[in-house]
Amino acid sequence: MIKEIEFPLPMGYCPKYVLDLDITPIIIEIYIHAGEDEKFKFPFEYCSDVTYGPNVKTLAVKLYSEGMMSNDRIVAFLNAVGNGELGRSYRSICHFCKKFSNQAQKRFAHMEEKLRN
Repeated sequence: MIKEIEFPLPMGYCPKYVLDLDITPIIIEIYIHAGEDEKFKFPFEYCSDVTYGPNVKTLAVKLYSEGMMSNDRIVAFLNAVGNGELGRSYRSICHFCKKFSNQAQKRFAHMEEKLRN
């Protein structure tokens, strides 16, 4: 986007820049159709009615792991930047962080084993 201040003159211009963020919630509706046996087979990540995407989870875990915010403040922050569309809860944040911690501990144990060998 270009914004001009004053009237353009033949002698040129002096560029200045504005850096900003555009944070908008992304809501994707997914249709899962029944199979030939007329039964629905839901992939694991779509077992609940609402699934949170990797960007929301990553931001929550990052804020938590850096010790920057309490879980209550992370919930308030995510709800604010999502314009209230995300409907985050304290329990969800705890779940994201616990799942990440479990995955990280498995990887650390694997790395430790490789280093010992």
